[in-house]
Amino acid sequence: MINIILTLVNVISTVISIVVLSFLYYQHRSRIDGIQFWLACHFLNMLGFAASASRVIIPENIAIMLANPLFALGFIMLFVGMSRFLDKPINMKPLWGMFVLYVLVLSYFTFIDNNLNWRQFFLYVYEVIINLSIAYFILKNKTKELGSIATFASFILFLTGFIFAIGMGFVLADTSVHTYLDDNIRDVMVLTSVIFVTIMITYAEVMLITARLLDNVRVSERKFSLVFDNTQLPVFITRMSDGKIHEVNHSFERLFGYTAKELMGKTSLDIGLWEDIDQRQHMIDRTLKEQSVKDMEAVFITKDGQKRVCQISCNMTRIQGEDYILNDIFDVTDSVNLREDLKRLATHDHLTGLANRSLFYDRFDQAKAAAD
Repeated sequence: MINIILTLVNVISTVISIVVLSFLYYQHRSRIDGIQFWLACHFLNMLGFAASASRVIIPENIAIMLANPLFALGFIMLFVGMSRFLDKPINMKPLWGMFVLYVLVLSYFTFIDNNLNWRQFFLYVYEVIINLSIAYFILKNKTKELGSIATFASFILFLTGFIFAIGMGFVLADTSVHTYLDDNIRDVMVLTSVIFVTIMITYAEVMLITARLLDNVRVSERKFSLVFDNTQLPVFITRMSDGKIHEVNHSFERLFGYTAKELMGKTSLDIGLWEDIDQRQHMIDRTLKEQSVKDMEAVFITKDGQKRVCQISCNMTRIQGEDYILNDIFDVTDSVNLREDLKRLATHDHLTGLANRSLFYDRFDQAKAAAD
């Protein structure tokens, strides 16, 4: 009866593992591969333990032929999941060959020579081989960012293999005939150990997922910083709640003469960036209403007091749960100056600077229209 209770506890522990991994898979399935195979591993183990417990109501041979292949297949799914997670291919032919060979041996010692000891022995052999193989695979292919987490996962699988190796030793040392329901001490010890192993493997899987997510965040930050800092357009990010500058790039520093350290925690009003403060508020209102503003012309003042005519585009964005405005600036001062120069050349004599006939006709047309 103790073995049945421990088997049911194993069912519960695998169900908990399935719930935890299902949540993580739903949240991160588009970013992390392999979790679905870990889920399959725990699901197959759950079915295997349920089949083992069912021998109290169905013939033992049927329960055995249901349970043991499910356990064996579950570890193959674990191996495939690790391969997908680490993005390292594995040769599946040896795994499937070993699985088929095990099922044939299991069938022989179930239907031809009904021997519980040899069934357990060869199950332990299979699980020792595959657990040690997975552990070695993780150590060999672990990446720098996974580091100690991958080492921990490998250690858990080495420990699992060691536990099953102890089970092999118990089988060889005790050749007496007994059944699964006899509550033999070696079965009790192995089932108890498997509960611990299931919890630790799930913990290792969760830690691997967490480590990969953190690495993805770091990679995204590096990509963002690379693009943000090296773009030719001046860019600055302000927090919507208080208007404080959150980030500026190098182009912004070069154009306006401020360093990032001088700007952090200040608003554009604090540094006197806008010539027309009302225009700033108009831009904020439009951004809030439309989520973006494109190519709005404004005059900005640099640190040394120069005026720069710029086109500013603003987009609402969300960073860590807060609303921010991403502002990119295109300096059109030279273009505006050139436009004014061309306009002056068209309406004034370039030697005397006096208004020419074109300007006279323009003003006459305006006065005539007003008079009419």
